[in-house]
Formats: sequence, structure tokens, C-alpha cells
Amino acid sequence: MNKFIFSIEKNLEAIFYIWLVLLPFPTIKILSVGILNSGKWQYGTMGLYLTEVLFLVICILQLIAWNKNGSIKISNLPTVRQAFFRVDRKKLILIFSVWFLAIWSGLSVIWSLDKTVALYYWLMLLVGLALFFIVLNLKINFQRVGLVFVASGLIQSILAIGQFFSQSVTANKWLGLAMHNPFDVGASVVESHGFWLRAYGGFQSPNILGGFLAVCLIMSVFLYTKASGWQKSFFFFSLIIISAGLFFTFSRSAIISAFVGLIIFYFFAFKQKTSWRIFAPVLALIILSLVLVSFYSSLIFARVTTQTNLEKLSVAQRLTAVNQSQDIIYSHVLSGVGLGNYTYYLYEQNPNLAVNSYQPVHNLFLMIWSELGIVGLASFLFFYFFIFLIALKNSKSNPASLAFLSSLFILSCFDHYFWTQYQGIMFFWLTLALTLKKYD
Repeated sequence: MNKFIFSIEKNLEAIFYIWLVLLPFPTIKILSVGILNSGKWQYGTMGLYLTEVLFLVICILQLIAWNKNGSIKISNLPTVRQAFFRVDRKKLILIFSVWFLAIWSGLSVIWSLDKTVALYYWLMLLVGLALFFIVLNLKINFQRVGLVFVASGLIQSILAIGQFFSQSVTANKWLGLAMHNPFDVGASVVESHGFWLRAYGGFQSPNILGGFLAVCLIMSVFLYTKASGWQKSFFFFSLIIISAGLFFTFSRSAIISAFVGLIIFYFFAFKQKTSWRIFAPVLALIILSLVLVSFYSSLIFARVTTQTNLEKLSVAQRLTAVNQSQDIIYSHVLSGVGLGNYTYYLYEQNPNLAVNSYQPVHNLFLMIWSELGIVGLASFLFFYFFIFLIALKNSKSNPASLAFLSSLFILSCFDHYFWTQYQGIMFFWLTLALTLKKYD
């Protein structure tokens, strides 16, 4: 029996690593195409991702493993009294808050305008929560997970660098990649003496790729300080390539989140009186940044100053979205408009616009408040706060934990993909779980 359980756990770990490498690639079977005003409604389109199927296999194997070792027998579960007095109160409140968020999100289907879309997004949220708890319970070494995480980021960075220099993203249905060129309508570009295509990697937008690489960069720097031999060389090489990939996304929020995350990491790492040699990556990153900025100063200037027509339009759209979210919050302060229904509510309020005019607000917290009301936002903030307390406690053994959390927080303030896109949702809950994992 023990050999059988051990075999399942080893297979589970291997499949999880495969899932982690494939996560950035949006291979999907479209189940239903959302349509508004004769245009494709991205946030109403529903499908089944390849990595969702793979994750279902992970869930099944985990349940089998738990059942075989008897850990899910009712007789083994503690009473409520025992749980309250024996379990860490912070962890208990964290669990209660996250499950309340899940239940409230499910209830929001009732008052949503488009209940089918609300149900779809609720299922995606539940998949994200399942990932969070499974990663916390997986008997896997943090360093091995980090190694695969960095390897995944390295693959995406190499792909991103190639895309920027070729100024194109080649379509591939097996990897879920759509074609992008600098002059395509809707392509993410930087305007400077023409249009320059930003790197997508395998993701659906450069901003998601940037957020993913920001966390990968922090992970690679952290593991470099802990590694030896060939792994130390691997992590040093990886952080250079990942930094270049991050640069070519030209994602301001991602670059800021990586910068802040690294500052926080080094603050806690150096408090432990670690050798000055841990600052070797900093020197390498400074040199790389100077080289890239000198070559692409005009693109950096365009993104920082926001003086071009394209950047002005982007800023104006974001400000408009903030005002729209405030209107929704004021009129639906308690319950929100329902999970996944933000853009559909905008359509109901003004049904004569082009479909691309209905966009989510670029702020995770405003999105949650708009869709789930103050009740949903409060439960999420409680959850986030207690994760912060646990991460602060774990910072001695894992100085990268608060760096991960800070990076996620900054990304949450400037974008919505942690709430509106499958890859972003899974990346968010995966990183939160790694934040709570102790370094072995």
C-alpha cells in the first residue's frame, strides 16, 4: 500500500511539473463564442484549456492518494472545537475567508445578468482555489518547484526575445498561439518612429507575460542565493535571460513589481547576514539594464512619458474604466453586478458601442468590488491580509515570500488578468501558494 501511495505521489509531482511548463500556453477548445454587437466578446467566450484537463488529472490523483492513506476519512477529521484551539488562528481565518469568497462568488450567479458567464467564471475561480490548496498539500520540495518554475520562465523568455526581434508572433493552434504583427488592429505595440510589437511569449497579452516573468525573476534570484554547483550557474543564466524577456514586454507594472519585489527580497535576505556574494545578480541586472536601455531608449521614453498618441489613448481608456467601475460600485455597493459580468453590465448600460469598448478596469480590487460588492472585496482583503501575516512569519526561512506577495500586489493594482483570464487566475493562486510554502 505504501509503495502504491508513493508511486501516485511521484506521478502526481511529475504531472504537476508538466502542467507548470504548459500553463503559459493557452491551448483551448472553444465551447461558446461570446458575441456583442456582432463582435467577438472576449470576456463572454468560454472554453476548456488543455492545462485544465491536466489539472483535473492532478486533482484525481491527489484524491486517490489522500483516500489510500486514510487522510480524508471522517473519523480522522478533528472536531470544530479541536480545530479552533489547535490550528493556527491565522491559517484558520485564512481558510474561512477564502471559502466565504468562493461561496459568495457562487451566490452572485443568482443576481448576475448573464448567469452562464457568471457560472463559467465561478468554476474558474474554484479551479484556482483547488490549485492553491493542492500546491500547499503537495509533498514536493520548494527548490524543485522553483527550478521548474524558472525553467518555464526561461522558455517563455526565449520565445519572447525571438518574438521581439522578429517583430511577429507566429500562430500555432497546438500551443494556442494567435498571430500578432505590429500593424494588426488590437496588437500590443509601442509607438516610437513606427510601431514596435511587444513580446507575448505564450500568453494572451504582454502584460500577463510580464507579470509571470517578474515572479520568475524573483524566484531565480532567490534560488541562486541558495544553490550550488550547476544549479547556481543555471539560475544565474536564467535570471539574465528572464530579465531580457521581461524588458521586451515593455510592461510598466511588471517591471515595477519585479524591482520592488527584488528590493524586498534583498532587505530580508541581508537581514540574515548573508554573504555579499548574493548581490552578484544585482550587478548583472544593472549592466543588462544599461545595455538594453541604451539600445532602446526611444521605446522606454515612449512608455515612461506617455506622450505618444497611443500611450495617451491607453491612459485615457484606463481612466475611463476607473470612472465606470466607480459608477458600478456606487449603484451595486453591497452585492456587485455578479462574477464575470462587469463588461456585460457596461453593454447593458450603453448597448451601442463597439465590442472592444467594453473593457474591465485595470485594477483587481476594483474588479472584485464591482462584481462581488463590498462583501466579496472584504473577504478577499481578509484573505490577502492573513496571507501577508503568514508570509511575514515565514520570511526567515523564505525571504522571497514577501517579495512574491508584494509583486502580486503591485500587479493587482494595475491590471485585471488575475480575475478575468484563466492563465492569470491560475498564475495568481499558484504564486500565493508558493508564498506560503516554506523553503526546505
